[in-house]
Amino acid sequence: MESQKKTRETAFLKIVASLACLFMFYWFLIQRPIQFTPTPVVSVERSREALEQARGLIRDRKFNQALQLTLKLVNDFPSNPVYLDQLATLYGDLGRYSDEAEALHRYMDLASSPSDACPRLIEAYRKLHQIKEMLASCEKCIAWEPGNSDLLFSLGQAYEWTKDFAHAKQTYEKAMAIAPTNPDPALGMARVSLYDGDPVTARQLASKVLQDNPAAGSDAFLVMGMVLRAEGHFDEAKRYLERGVEKSPQYTDFYLVLGGISEQQENVAAARGYYHQALKSDPGNENAVARLKIIGESP
Repeated sequence: MESQKKTRETAFLKIVASLACLFMFYWFLIQRPIQFTPTPVVSVERSREALEQARGLIRDRKFNQALQLTLKLVNDFPSNPVYLDQLATLYGDLGRYSDEAEALHRYMDLASSPSDACPRLIEAYRKLHQIKEMLASCEKCIAWEPGNSDLLFSLGQAYEWTKDFAHAKQTYEKAMAIAPTNPDPALGMARVSLYDGDPVTARQLASKVLQDNPAAGSDAFLVMGMVLRAEGHFDEAKRYLERGVEKSPQYTDFYLVLGGISEQQENVAAARGYYHQALKSDPGNENAVARLKIIGESP
């Protein structure tokens, strides 16, 4: 009897031990699954060498070769913001702006100073003509740097391009208050005033920019040309616009405004020439294509 009792106790203990093992297995495998960290193809030491090699290729403007090296680094170290930053830069150099924007978003999720990527992200969306994405990026970036006048100017432009003139004005006013000597917000305000039917304010703002900045950029001449055109001073407007073309011969808007003035002066041949020049600067420009169709010529 005693031996049978011991046998039953031993069997019971074995069952308890088995259940305990199963419980521990369940706990570690199911509740706390094992995390496997893949070993990168490239070692940390080799990655530093690859990074320097890629930077050398960038200095030599061998962007495609540098891109291949950088993609390998990003693949092996996807959480390294340095490699993502370089990847975004290379995509920008290659004109792959959509890929640049994607890389910058990944960089911003990981970087200690994500706002550093804001100017490039906004510019990438500007080049892609994706204004809604540009607007969203501006708003996100301004939440990080509310006193950055350059970001406010870009936000004002995005509002302007979506024809939200009320918000554009408010944003340009904030930028002007922060950086009163920066001509860009003032010219933005001048444009919006002109679109809003207030050429007097537009002229005052544009004139002040030209007066305060003898070496004013192309936008100052463009805005003044637009104001003078709106007031019917075509010859004076053309003088400002032509000076702007001398400064920035690839700036498409000059040719579009000059073409519009030529149409108003019933000089179709001159208008046609300006619109074709616009298409040389910006192939497929929708405004130039539309105007050429209106005056009876296929682009």
